[in-house]
Amino acid sequence: MSEAIAVLNAAKLGVSKRTRDTSNGARFADRQIYMHLPRIR
Repeated sequence: MSEAIAVLNAAKLGVSKRTRDTSNGARFADRQIYMHLPRIR
């Protein structure tokens, strides 16, 4: 369990660093995806 937790913490740190650099791009992509979800369904 400790190893898995360590991996998750490292992943969270990596994601936080990425979101700081590309938070606007990620949010824009998420909006585009959510806008197209109803059409796919």
